[in-house]
Amino acid sequence: VSQQPLTMACWFYPTSFATSITPLCLGSASPLNFYELLITSFNKRLSFRLKDSTTPVGAMALGALSVNQWYHACGVSWGPDLHVCYLDGRNRVESTAACSPTGIDATLIGAQKAGTIATPFAGRLAEVAFWNEALTDQEVYKLANGGSLLTVRPWAIQAYYPLVAGDLDAVGHNHMTPMNKPTWALPMYRAFPFERRLWYFAQPARWSFE
Repeated sequence: VSQQPLTMACWFYPTSFATSITPLCLGSASPLNFYELLITSFNKRLSFRLKDSTTPVGAMALGALSVNQWYHACGVSWGPDLHVCYLDGRNRVESTAACSPTGIDATLIGAQKAGTIATPFAGRLAEVAFWNEALTDQEVYKLANGGSLLTVRPWAIQAYYPLVAGDLDAVGHNHMTPMNKPTWALPMYRAFPFERRLWYFAQPARWSFE
């Protein structure tokens, strides 16, 4: 995915906020162009940031996060002037600042690339996916509440990394290039009420950056 509209989403389990951390990024060789989900160290809040010039724009979800807890993150860019950050499917904040990154040529899980690699993630990640369409509020809510990722606009999924005992893209059959020796953690489970039934959604975050 390299241009708008687009969506990026994942489950994340932070273990430290000593520095700012990036769960997902669509980056480039230029320090002026990227899309990313970022948790800043000074306020421990999730934001969806974009940059196509010297100053990033974006939307920041309300409320500080805690370590050792699972969250769902999603960033949606509808076009140049509408960008939305979601935390756990409900906490929705949007930005209408104009921004259209160009030259996107790198997909990163657990780090940012804006010229150089930065803000490595501390914790666990799972169920990473990128769409070349903008998901709606209802679709993001479904992802965050136990819905199968592969049932949410499957035709638009450009990459899907379950991070189950490996880094294979289940859609495009690509592999990530590991950095700093990520390890695999045991699955964790959480019950979600969804569609009037109790579904057990595996929150594996099997790629650990600790």
